[in-house]
Amino acid sequence: MQMGISSAQISALMPKGTTNQQVLKNFKLILRAVSKASDIFEEQILGDNRQHEISRARRVLAYLAVTNLKVSNRKISILMDLDNSSVLYMVRKVAQDLKKCDILTVDLLNKSIAEYKNINVKNFTMSRSKHYKSMVLLGMYDDGMLITIDGESIFKEMNSQQMIGLAIELLERAQISANLPQKESDFQ
Repeated sequence: MQMGISSAQISALMPKGTTNQQVLKNFKLILRAVSKASDIFEEQILGDNRQHEISRARRVLAYLAVTNLKVSNRKISILMDLDNSSVLYMVRKVAQDLKKCDILTVDLLNKSIAEYKNINVKNFTMSRSKHYKSMVLLGMYDDGMLITIDGESIFKEMNSQQMIGLAIELLERAQISANLPQKESDFQ
């Protein structure tokens, strides 16, 4: 297995064009994200080392590339300098690990996805768009609230009155940010 992706290798099987150049660019971004999330050098992930941590990172790379780039396994195998059956095996192995809730694979996959999102934000926007909205999930429990914002969670112990107050405040803020008229009767 070679260390890195050569332009000759890509151009031999992927003719020049915006789509293929974008696939290569996105593959490199996924590779960088997996590398950063796993603390393993990109060259090692693309290499032939069989250590568990490196093999797992390689499988996660194949899985993310196949599921997100929407290209054939053959193109992914070219990018990774592997045969088609190896890429297919890696994708199936990660899918099995996800079904079995293998904590190491799931954790690496989640970290890689989060890192990929961070890299994409850094590469394509200099700041948050005014149209970007954070995903906020609230889970109400008897003794408090689980608050998740863009994948980061925290549990806040609260009584019922505090939870109602927070919910009203969040609704008011949402109306203000959406420039909706507020009605006193809505929250009373």
